[in-house]
Amino acid sequence: MVKKVTEKELLADQATRILRDAIVTGELAPGAELPEEKIAAKLGISRTPLREALRRLQREGFLTAQRGKPSKVTNLTEEDFLHTLEVRQLIETYSIEKIVDNISESLLKQLKENIKQQEKATLDHNFNLFLELDRDFHLLLASANKNQQIRDIIYEMNTGIYRVFNFFVYKLPKTGEISFREHLEILEAIEEKKASLAKKKMEEHIGKIATRMKEVMALKST
Repeated sequence: MVKKVTEKELLADQATRILRDAIVTGELAPGAELPEEKIAAKLGISRTPLREALRRLQREGFLTAQRGKPSKVTNLTEEDFLHTLEVRQLIETYSIEKIVDNISESLLKQLKENIKQQEKATLDHNFNLFLELDRDFHLLLASANKNQQIRDIIYEMNTGIYRVFNFFVYKLPKTGEISFREHLEILEAIEEKKASLAKKKMEEHIGKIATRMKEVMALKST
């Protein structure tokens, strides 16, 4: 049963979180439609904050917009995820090699702060926060690339798979801790201005995400 919102936080923020959690836990199944009137009534809010929540979830990849119909829960398969990772591996390894020598001190500071927050999120077992930080880490790196098209592709790849990544982090709790260590190794290579090492670490990191996803799907099928 989808929970109702309270007045402790902005209605759109809480509606986003409640619906996202319902999708991740399977309460809202893949392919399920979300009629605005019905969902707004269940949440106890008006359609205005609900529409904002639906737009956010569409951007994150949790929902798919349909012309003339309600948004529906995105039905992503293992193959979809692995294909996305294949593209990410090609684009992000290429991108990181290009940016290492020109990365600014300001951006380096942001990356270090992101890593610090990642570590805290893993220690606190705050997987939702870790997922946001994980995504931000990759987007921060992409922001250093002068090629707008590459930045756009990396943004799309990292936001579109958010739902699936959330799914397997919940299934394998150690994933956050492992990913944090992999991110740290990437950052260390960047700080040392070792482009080839940074590229290698990024390639390994995304390859290991694919491996972990396969483990999750194997568990799901047993």
